[in-house]
Amino acid sequence: MIFFRNVYYADSLNDEIGVATLDGKYQKALISEGLVNPRALALDLQNRHLYYTDWHRENPIIGRVDMDGKNNRVFLNDDIHLPNGANPRDLKLSCIGLDGQNRRVVYASLQYPFGLTHNNEAKFYWTDWKDNRIHSVGIYGDGYASFPISLGGSGKVYGILAVPKQCTGPQTACSVNNGGCPHLCLPGQEGVRCECPSNVAVKGC
Repeated sequence: MIFFRNVYYADSLNDEIGVATLDGKYQKALISEGLVNPRALALDLQNRHLYYTDWHRENPIIGRVDMDGKNNRVFLNDDIHLPNGANPRDLKLSCIGLDGQNRRVVYASLQYPFGLTHNNEAKFYWTDWKDNRIHSVGIYGDGYASFPISLGGSGKVYGILAVPKQCTGPQTACSVNNGGCPHLCLPGQEGVRCECPSNVAVKGC
């Protein structure tokens, strides 16, 4: 997940979610405790939230944390299994409001969905490990379509991303001169936080 000059990432080997500058020079763990198998990430730029999934076998969750690493909490843990954007065990695509209300099933005839993305809140797109196709459906379950893809390597498509024609998004104080921060600039609910990286020793940290 790229946000201006930062990349947010999930590290399932070290069980952490972190952030790095776009050139990879500086990085820092945002969540380093309480995760078992972090997977998918999604940014809510307007509200400065990062949503993530944790494939905890006994207690899978969708979590939410501010983009500066504060206020980490469980967003959803009811009736989900191995969430990865889509939900392979339940074989259905669902959506829910950012306030945690109005949960609904969008499309239920799935085989083994994995990666998930959307296009301007008009369509959902997902990969499927059973049929090696890209699938799409309208946000209200209409207009289903799919097409095959040629695969190499492991024979599975992990991620998928729909890129809008115009990539303009909300601006933050980090957008100009890195918010005045010498290393990492992280937008949050109270403006920006200048953070020291954890991967290298730098002056002043």
